[in-house]
Amino acid sequence: MNKNLLNFSVAMFARIAGSGSHYITNILIAKMLLPSDAGILFIGISITLIGSTVVRLGLDNFLLKRISILSNGNSWQLANKLIKKCIIISAITGVAFVVILTSLNYLPINQLNFLDKGKEEISIMVFSIPFFAVFMLMSACFKAIEKANIGTLFESASWPGMFCLSVTSLYLLSILNTKYLSYCFLLNSIIISAFSLFLWLKVTKHRTNLSELIPVESGRTILLTSWPMMGVAVFYVLIRWSDALWVGYFLAESDVAVYTVASRTAGITAFFSAAVTAIIAPKYAIAYSQSDFDRVYRIFTRSVYLLTSLLAPIVFFLFIYSDRVMMFFSADYVIGKSTFKISLVLQFVYAITIPIGYMVLMINMEKLYFKLMFISLVLSQTMFFLFTPNFGIEGAAWASGIAPIILNFALIIIATNRIKRKKKSNTKDAPSLNHNTPA
Repeated sequence: MNKNLLNFSVAMFARIAGSGSHYITNILIAKMLLPSDAGILFIGISITLIGSTVVRLGLDNFLLKRISILSNGNSWQLANKLIKKCIIISAITGVAFVVILTSLNYLPINQLNFLDKGKEEISIMVFSIPFFAVFMLMSACFKAIEKANIGTLFESASWPGMFCLSVTSLYLLSILNTKYLSYCFLLNSIIISAFSLFLWLKVTKHRTNLSELIPVESGRTILLTSWPMMGVAVFYVLIRWSDALWVGYFLAESDVAVYTVASRTAGITAFFSAAVTAIIAPKYAIAYSQSDFDRVYRIFTRSVYLLTSLLAPIVFFLFIYSDRVMMFFSADYVIGKSTFKISLVLQFVYAITIPIGYMVLMINMEKLYFKLMFISLVLSQTMFFLFTPNFGIEGAAWASGIAPIILNFALIIIATNRIKRKKKSNTKDAPSLNHNTPA
């Protein structure tokens, strides 16, 4: 028991450190640049993350689910064949996506009128899209293995490496110009994608292989299986990252910087939640494959309790000292205090309900998630369109937070009811021991 707790703690710390480095990089951008320059880079990061999610085609969630089951059965050769096919598919779509953006002269960027001076930086950053896509595929595979030592090695080596390169570039940036950060962003994506592939081959090289006579899925089968997950991933990232694009469309570049700093700082709850859900996601798939519905439900409820107890004190502290938090960046960002408070409360509610999303993906409810996520996307984009021009960055904060919360609560109601029905169905189908026992 103590060993399991230690492994969980180490893996959670590693993933928090990995996610945290991304937030720290954003903080440094805000600290070292004027709001106008920071806003341009935040737009570039948003476009890159949206692009890398699109070209992954939902294959990261597909791999997370399949590798969890295959690794549990020691089918490592089969797992590697599956990973290879997914990487090839994602790399091809990534290159095609970049070519299309280039041929259209970055049409989505042209709609943001103030970004004329930032087009060069963003045109460099978008080339990192295929590399980030491959990295996220491999990240899903490491999560699926569910081994704290491997996960720790991966997270502790790749993310801080990316962070160190970003810090070095930011110091150059303060002296030179924003183009250096764009090149650093591209270099980071190449390094971490290559490193993740190398590390996966290293840690799976000497593992035993069983059940290798099972044929691996064809590319067509993989895509047909993963398309609901692709829709979920794309809709999710549009909900979470299109906010900066809407603010940039209706407001100024300095507003983008203030809004992004406020909302991303409030999103500190998200990487704690991501750390917990990344660890428990494979457990959902394994428990469901064994028809252990009680365990599936227990995993969900316990993760919600854990997140609530972990995040509530942090959120309370940040809410009380919101002035000082925003002043940390500079006096220019203090105007985002109310935006920070709104985002903090909404993202806290969202963070403690995040485990439901992983649960429905792991228990074959992808199509339901796809439909509800699409409704949530339409709702959020409508709210962005109505709230941002009328209420400024505070309106964008409300639009960004409300739709995902509604989605998660709808999923909780539907998914838990479905699990209870499956449990009752299994109980009825099971033979009655009392009936077969002689008097």
